[in-house]
Parts: sequence; structure tokens; C-alpha cells
Amino acid sequence: MTYRGALVSPASVASLAPVVLGLALGLLATDAAAEGEKIDGYPSWAERVHLELTNRARVDPQVEMDQCGDNCTEAACYEVKPPLYLSRKNSRAARFHAAHMEKLGYFGHTSKCTLAPDIGDTWENGCDGAASCSCVGGEPVCNPSCTNPQGRVGLFGGGYFGEIIAGGSSPNQAFYLWLYESAGGNDACMFTQDNGHRWLLLTSNGGVGFGVDGYHVGDFGSADADEKGKIASGAHWPRAGNTVEAWANWYDQAAPSQALINVDGSCEAMSLGRGAAANGAYKAEVTGVGQGCHRYYFVFEDSEGNKVTYPSTGSLGIGAEGACEDWTEERPPLGPGCDCAPSCGGKECGDDGCGGSCGDCGPGESCDGSMCVCAPACDGKACGDDGCGGVCGTCAVDQVCSDGACVDGGDTGGMCAPDCAGKACGDDGCGGSCGSCDGGLVCSDGACVSGDGTTGGSGTGGSGTDGGATGSSASASGGSASATGSASDSGQALPDGYGDGAEDGGCACHASRNNDLGGAALLLTTLFGIRRRGASTRRG
Repeated sequence: MTYRGALVSPASVASLAPVVLGLALGLLATDAAAEGEKIDGYPSWAERVHLELTNRARVDPQVEMDQCGDNCTEAACYEVKPPLYLSRKNSRAARFHAAHMEKLGYFGHTSKCTLAPDIGDTWENGCDGAASCSCVGGEPVCNPSCTNPQGRVGLFGGGYFGEIIAGGSSPNQAFYLWLYESAGGNDACMFTQDNGHRWLLLTSNGGVGFGVDGYHVGDFGSADADEKGKIASGAHWPRAGNTVEAWANWYDQAAPSQALINVDGSCEAMSLGRGAAANGAYKAEVTGVGQGCHRYYFVFEDSEGNKVTYPSTGSLGIGAEGACEDWTEERPPLGPGCDCAPSCGGKECGDDGCGGSCGDCGPGESCDGSMCVCAPACDGKACGDDGCGGVCGTCAVDQVCSDGACVDGGDTGGMCAPDCAGKACGDDGCGGSCGSCDGGLVCSDGACVSGDGTTGGSGTGGSGTDGGATGSSASASGGSASATGSASDSGQALPDGYGDGAEDGGCACHASRNNDLGGAALLLTTLFGIRRRGASTRRG
């Protein structure tokens, strides 16, 4: 593991050895285009996958944090967020930077030269990213300074908030190298040199443009106005295979009344895979598509019965690169299964048969089949009341249950010994009750109290209770914490099927806007290389 860091000017970071991760932060702007369509070559299949993986992670980040394990020591910081939407200008800037790094043999956020002021016009219109057409003077030199990320994105007309870069043979692998990077033991809820990629993916607002051409780049900024549809993103992976996963992210004030995927003219229901019904990632497993090219698009209906499709026109393609276009104007007809009638008779919750929901359960409940039932609360408990009239377990013959834990307490024949000493109400530790409260009082820590927390005079029922028990209140004050440290390679595994055996290393940098300096950006750059390197497969 090597590490170095400094407060530098944008010109001072010109190049890096071709390792495989990185990021940077800065400002914002807007753009416009049609939802999900491929326009002037953007986005590609891999770039769609990056956006969908990002939005899928944002609807329930703790799913990913559980998988991340010890690498994500600040896991508790991440909460549910709205989706990020596509920024096409940032996508062009990102793909250019990916190609530029590949062609000029470097890895870093700052370009390896002073970029030509017209690169936003010439890129892919005669210029392939080579120094001869992308750099001032046609040479990979800083003249007088190399172009920083914010300046580069600005040349493409986009706004800039941050950037992440990676190497890797697939978008899934690159994404999880970003998401599962080690926080170095730091649990502070803030952008750090160690968790920066993950922080940008899970906490940024607005839009992002991903670009893939050899390397993988994400430039965060503002979303395109016409990309802010109720289906924020959608994609499938792997690109070709007999069975693929298709995911689409829905974001609206209410759940969709229907969620379908139309493949080659036949529809099947999608199910909520992650998140909540109104801000969730919907999933379908598509089988029998191992040969040829298969066209598909997502067909949802909102709560008012309005049909919403993604992409808004045309269709996406399942099939080998070069043999199956990832987007065309061709649109499969609405055939079998596409006129789905929701069925919620006698159901309180669960799937309505069309990818929608029959309802949500309340706090402390879960959906069992189609009915809302009490959800047992036994986390951290070896015994005692599960909150639903059952028990979380029984203790050995020489133990008793105390506050959910089995402790030594003599020979009880394996039976739980109720413990109501000092309690007027509440759990007796064995699934029973120490009493209930009268006169509108509520039970708090074994005492009957009023809604304002003052102790009530009596409790009723329950064996072993003390009617004179008093309640107590507690308060806690919050604060903030920060820490510094170097990153380490913990060998965190990628999810099954997302890696390809390649090993990669990384770098990170952070620039933030300083409002006290009239918007001038300070660039705090931290560059580190991990002792791993893998091949990156170039995409055309």
C-alpha cells in the first residue's frame, strides 16, 4: 500500500500510473434530452448499467452496506435518497476522459495536457481523444497548466460537482470497486479520502454522466430537465446470456399500479427488488435470451393509470456487442401479458400480480403472503418476549432470562423465570407481562407514565410487580466527529457474478467549493495506489 496527499493547485496533478480507482469534487449546471433514449451515441449499455446500479443502491443503501462488511465502517451514515438522473453533457465529458486516459497512458482526474478549447465540439466528430486533436498544440503537455476536472466538464457545457474514475473489465466490477472501497476504519459521516467514491454515489443530488471507454468515469452535476421521468433509469446485465437480470428504478409520490417488462412483445411482471414501492428498484429475471438479439422496454403505470415507459421511445437490446444494438427505434408490440389487471381482492399487502403493490404494512409489521402480520423483534435477544406474543428462545436448565439474555440463575428446569421486580408493567422476560396501565397511561421502562413522561400512580395485573415503581427519562446530545487515516486493501470480495477475477487498485481526490472565497474551488488531492492491478477491456 502506498499513500501520499497534499493541498495542491489543479495544475499540480498531471498524471498517475495506470491503476484503477479515483474521484474528485466541485460545481453544477443543466441540460435536456429524452428519457432513456440513445442520442448521438449516449448512453451506451455499460453507461446505463452504471446509472442503474447507482440508483438501485440509493433506494436501500443498507443492503449494500451489509454486503460491504468491514470495509464500510461508516455504513450507518447512508440513508435512502432519490435517484440520480442522466446528464448527457457530463456523459460526453466522462467518456472523453476515459478514452483520453486510455490513449495517453495515464490515470488521474487532471488531464495530461491543456485541453483544446473546442474539444467539446470535436470529440467524436473527428477527434478520438488522441493528443494530436485533444491537446493545445497537439502535444500532451501542460500549457501553461493541465486542465482540471471542473474545467474539462465545462468544455463540454456541463456543470461539475465531483468525479470518480476506475478501471475494470465490466461496469459491474468497476461500480463495486467504487462502492466497496475500504473506509480505513473511519466511521465519520462525511466525505473522506477513503470513502469518497461511495460518498458521491450514495449522497450526491441531481445528475451524473457516466462514460466508459477502456476506463470508467462518472462526472456528477445537474440532471437534464427532460430526463427526470418517473422511471429514472433502467438496464440489464450481463449484456448477453441465456438469463439476464433487468432492473428499473421508479420514483414518484406513489407506487406504480403496474410494473412490467416487455421482451419481444410479451410482458411479464416485475417485482420490487429493493427500496420502497414509491422509490424502489424493480426487478425481473429474463430467461431464454441466449441466442440472437432481443428487444425490450419497461412498461409501468402510475397511481392514476397513466402509462410510463422507459426508454420513452424505441427499445433496449439483449445480445452480444456488435450484433445487438443497445438502443434502436424499434419498439416491440404490446402482446401477451401486457394488459395486466391488478388483483388485490382480500389482500392487505404484497404483489398485485402486475408488479404493483396491494398496500404497505405499518410499523412493526411485515407482509406474509398477502396479509400484514406482527414482525417478531428478536435482534440481540436470546430469550424473552418477541413482541408478537411469542418468545425469542429458551435458556438452559441452570439459567434464567434477563432482558433478553440467558444468565446464570440456578436450576429452573429450563423454564423461564419471570422477572417483574421494580416493574408495574411491560415484559416479564418470559413472553408474559408485568401488568398494564390504566387511565390513558403508557408503559415506559416498566413504569406507567403519562404522555409527557411523568410517572403515574398505579399499575394493574402481573405477578411480582411493584406498584410503587417510578419511571425515568434520559436524554442524549448529538455532535460531530472527524478522523483521518490511510486506506487499506482488505480484500473485500465483489458480489457473485460482478467480478471477473481482475484485481485493481485506486486513487481518490476531493475538491469543494468555498463560498467564503466567492466560489473559488480548493482542490484537496489524495492519490493512493493499492498493490493490485488488473486488465481493463477497451470498449469501442
